[in-house]
Parts: sequence; structure tokens; C-alpha cells
Amino acid sequence: MVIDWEWDVPLQHRRGSPKRLDGIDLYFDFEWSEVFPDERAQFKNGLSLARLVRADCPEGKTPGLLLTTRDVEERIIETPSHFVAVINLPLYLATASPDAAASYYAHHLESGITGIARLHQLAARPDVISAVVDRQLDLEHIATWAAGNVDRIEQLRGIAGVADSAGETVDLAAVVRTLRALDALDPEITAAIEGLLRRDIDKDARLRLLRVLTEDPTGRHVTTEVLGERISERLGDARNVTRQYSALLADSHSTETDLQRFIEENPWLLGLDYVRIRPRRSIPRGQADFILERHDGVHDLLELKSPQDPIITAPESADGVPPPAHAFALSPDLARALAQVHVYRENVSTDPATVRRLYGLPNARDPRVIIVIGQVASLPDHRSRVLREVNLSLHRVEIVPYDVIADRAQTILDNVERHLTASQA
Repeated sequence: MVIDWEWDVPLQHRRGSPKRLDGIDLYFDFEWSEVFPDERAQFKNGLSLARLVRADCPEGKTPGLLLTTRDVEERIIETPSHFVAVINLPLYLATASPDAAASYYAHHLESGITGIARLHQLAARPDVISAVVDRQLDLEHIATWAAGNVDRIEQLRGIAGVADSAGETVDLAAVVRTLRALDALDPEITAAIEGLLRRDIDKDARLRLLRVLTEDPTGRHVTTEVLGERISERLGDARNVTRQYSALLADSHSTETDLQRFIEENPWLLGLDYVRIRPRRSIPRGQADFILERHDGVHDLLELKSPQDPIITAPESADGVPPPAHAFALSPDLARALAQVHVYRENVSTDPATVRRLYGLPNARDPRVIIVIGQVASLPDHRSRVLREVNLSLHRVEIVPYDVIADRAQTILDNVERHLTASQA
């Protein structure tokens, strides 16, 4: 992370969700997981805010949001290279009403006729309005809006009919049975909601619904039954992730950033030892690509290099005879990464109390380090053998080619499927 402005406490950086924050750069001075336990790079009504800042950003500069939980002056930080809106996050979330992004942005960051003009511009922005509706509308609002009103219930039925005619079929039988068990909902409203749910509602709306349905023992029991019925489909979803990862890896236009985002969205690819992944974390004298939290609470470091980087350099073998030992070398990219991660590890191990206080990293002493670089498929056999020996000689450092991640994930899924098949036999 390279910034050309001053901030009085350490800043962290991550990329906003492409869908929910338009992929905008996020800078923040708090522990992300303490504010957002799900660790996702998004927040309520963030998409419209990100688009407004991006639209205001002068050509040639990089737009961004600087999120803070402290009582500081909200303003625009404009430098030769950046255009960053400082946002008081608790205050912003508290004002989450229709047109929240535009009204908040206009009130705090603009004034006079400029702010009024922005609100008029918003009225002509169906994408922003759709984003606000998408983030605000949930089943509770629908039920409250329709309760006791025959005309509105008929409108819901009409929406359900449109959704059905589009040919969309979603098996929500278990959800509907649970909804019907709730005495608070009128049967007609339940029937209308059943049709409405056949639409492609977003992940957050589904999460809210499932949390309501699993609040009591009965709801948790039936949810477990449904998940058990979906095991083969869930495995299929995971296999699809590995195929997408392999396709991204095979694409010559894919960058380190593309793969980093994919791994951030699918952290299980790194292995089942880890319960949480924290992307782009500031640490003393540098920034690690990922901090990985293991099941025992200990944190490891993950450093990503390019999938196109060489790993071991050596001439091609002649007539099956490998070159002499002096012809082998670590690639410059790998050598630099090895030196870099050892500096990181030494820094976080020297003063654990300070690291925890300033960077929110408990149990960071002597972390294991994983360097992801290159692809083993591109290595001739004599160079891949040297890579194996290098890994055997390293202490708490492992060099993992990008394509090995896909192979490991596929093996995990194969083993899980064999176990489930055997248990069902």
C-alpha cells in the first residue's frame, strides 16, 4: 500500500467487494473483524457511496474511502495521485435510510448548490436507487408493508407470478414450511413471500432469513437436515470453485491481484487448518498480503508473488543429463520474497505486545510463512526436484506454486467425497 497523505494512526488497506463496493480502495484505522465479523469487504449502502466518490474523482487520480471509527473531521483528501473521502463509519451506518449515501455524502463532504445538484443527479441514477432498495428490502419490511392490506397482498402475488413466468425455480420448501410455522405471519402473506423468494435475492437477505429460521432448536434441526440433503451439491459448488481458480490461473491476462481477490473470497483453498483470513494487513515495516488465523489461534503469514514468476532457474537438461549444481539458483523474485518474509517474521516476533496493540494480531510470535509463487507445471523435472529439496531445508517457511493450491484443494474434496460415499454405503 503506497499513500501520499498523512494520517495519525496506522492505516490498513483492502479492496472493496466488486459487487457491493465497486472494487474501490478501502483504507481503515480499525480492526476490520471487530466491526464486520464476517470479514467481507462491504457495508450497508456502500455501493452507492463508492460510485458517488468514483464519479467525483478527477481523471487520472485513484478514488478511495478512508473509513474511521473515531471522531475526526470528515473531508476529501486530494493528492496528486488520490481522491479519498474520509467517512465516519458508525455515523454513516446509523444514517442508513433511502438515499443514505447521497444524502450523507452531500451533507458532510459538499455544501450549497453542489450538494443539492447531487441529490437531483441521484434521482436520475437508477443503478444507485436499485442498490439502496436491494440493501434495504427484506422479508420483515415486506410482511409489515403487506399485513392486513388485501391490495398489497395481491401485488405480492403478482410479483410472484412474474417471477414464476421467468422460469426461475428455487427449491425453498424447507424455508416455506418454517415460515408457515410462524404464527406472526398471515397465511396469505406467507404464500406471497414464497413466490417472492423465487427471485434471485442477494446473499445478505438470505443470511438474515436463515438467522431468523435458526433461532430456536427446531429451526436449527431442520436446517441441519436440509444441509445434509445438499452435501453433494455443496461439494459440486466447491469443485466449481477449484475449476474457476484453475481457469483464472491458466489465463495469461490474470494478475497477482486477480488471484489474491479470488483466494480472499475462497480462503478454504489454502487448507482446512485456517479459520479466518485477513487480507492486506499492515505489520511493522511492511504489509503482508494475508494474515492467516489457525484453529489454535496462532497467526501465519502468506505472501503472494506472480503466478508467472520463475521459482528455480537452471539451464535445460541435455540428453536427460541435468546441468551442474553451480548452474542452479533461486529466481530473483523468490530470493527477494524469502528475504522479505524473514524480515516480516522477525518484526512481528520481536515485540508481540506492541504488535497486538497496534495491529490487532494476537499470537503472532514466530509465525509460519507461506510464499505462493510461480507454477510447478512449468518447471522441468530437474528444477522441481530442487524446489522439493529447498522446501525440506527451510524452517517454518514453505514455497507453494499456485497450481499446487488447486491440486491440494481437489485432493481434499476427493477425500471428503470418498468418506461420505463410504458412510452412506
